[in-house]
Amino acid sequence: MNAIRLVVEDGTDIAEYAIEVDIDNFIARGNPYEPGQVSASGGRLRESISIRSKSIIAGRTRVHTAHAVPTPLSADLTAALT
Repeated sequence: MNAIRLVVEDGTDIAEYAIEVDIDNFIARGNPYEPGQVSASGGRLRESISIRSKSIIAGRTRVHTAHAVPTPLSADLTAALT
């Protein structure tokens, strides 16, 4: 879930902010996901989920940028936006 970003443009510059996702809330609201397991160190298994990007819809989004630090647009996002 660390791949979700908010891209902000002010006409002269473009920056991105990392968005924190409340995955428990996403699941509790009945949104579609696929559960799975991933091998972890020591022979343990870690739970994982897979969410299609088409399934993520922000009905209500609050972005606190007062303390957030924008970062320059990553190469991946630059390529996707151009």
